Amino acid sequence: MVDGRWSMVDGRWSMVDGRWSTVDGRRSMVYGRWSMVDGRWSMVNGRWSMVDGRWSMVDGRWSTVDGRWSTVDGRWSMVDGRRSMVYGQRSMVDGRLSMVDGRWSMVDGLRSTVDGLRSMVDGRWSMVNGQRSMVDGRWSMVDGRRSTVDGLRSTVDGRWSMVGGRWSMVDGRWSMVDGRRSTVDGRRSMVDGRRSMVDGRWSTVYGRRSTVDGRWSTVNGRWSMVDGGSSSDFSELSVNFLCIHQPSLCLKEAPCWAEEEGGRLETLASEEKPVPCKPAEPNQKTDNISISTTHGKTC
Repeated sequence: MVDGRWSMVDGRWSMVDGRWSTVDGRRSMVYGRWSMVDGRWSMVNGRWSMVDGRWSMVDGRWSTVDGRWSTVDGRWSMVDGRRSMVYGQRSMVDGRLSMVDGRWSMVDGLRSTVDGLRSMVDGRWSMVNGQRSMVDGRWSMVDGRRSTVDGLRSTVDGRWSMVGGRWSMVDGRWSMVDGRRSTVDGRRSMVDGRRSMVDGRWSTVYGRRSTVDGRWSTVNGRWSMVDGGSSSDFSELSVNFLCIHQPSLCLKEAPCWAEEEGGRLETLASEEKPVPCKPAEPNQKTDNISISTTHGKTC
């Protein structure tokens, strides 16, 4: 660090006057604009694109050239005929799922809703006037309470528990009797050290995932977001984007994240530059957020 400027002697990265770049041509950032020299992705004036033609974003609209999905003015569709959405209506062209005026149905007769009522034609479950029941005797819901005949799950006055000793809920808080999951006062934590939530923010103890004031990063260099920028391993790009912008469409948990020491995440002002951190061994805690470069340097 010299006069507020820092650099890596091994040529991996450097920062001068708030601008940073990597000498190996992988990533660079100049006055909030960043790009990947290897042609994978770039960002200029808040717009980003993929040079290989898989996806791009211009003026807040994104699309995929390979015909898989695209959005225009907040509407999205699947070019291959599987999914489309126009003005808040959802439909599946293959006849499996459709949504009109906030109601959805399954054309194959398995699921349908009419005016908020749900039913299953095969007799497994139905919902009438807010009441739900299972014909096979596994569970039922009457007046907002749920119970299971086989003794696995039950609810009383909006609270639910598992008779088998696995999980329970009391006064809006829930816990896992086997020591895996619990919440206290709306905060979530995993007793086995995997996940925790403090003040609406969450992190993982093993340094994989963390959020700081709505910004996120990863230790393994797969993806990170700072001031609206994002990067990712190529195979994770589209699923990460859906997880961020369409959480209901996320098919799997997002990949590894990073965590700050002690599990508390300090808020960073939106106008602040990314905080530089010193090199450290993998999984080693530092005073800063654990961040890994694409070359495996953890700090």
